[in-house]
Amino acid sequence: IPTSAQAGFLISHLEVGLGREEVLVGDHVTFIVVVTNTGEQRGTYTVVLKFNDAIIKTQDVTIDGGRSSTVELTIVPEKCNWYKVTAGQLTARLGVFY
Repeated sequence: IPTSAQAGFLISHLEVGLGREEVLVGDHVTFIVVVTNTGEQRGTYTVVLKFNDAIIKTQDVTIDGGRSSTVELTIVPEKCNWYKVTAGQLTARLGVFY
């Protein structure tokens, strides 16, 4: 795969921390996202974490060209529901209960 001189980004991994699909309201839940800069230049990417298509958290990460970075985003869910969690094109699911 040829690389571009400019920074380009790919999300290659989305994981619900602790490997659990179900948590309790008020639990701290960490999502692990791996972002790769597919270009040659250093660049900054904003990781956007969504629950059911609504932005729940964002975090900027600066990555050198050709390198990857692991980003951890921690949230505390406040409402019971099953959520479709997305970061980039990747999806996971999370059930939040009392």
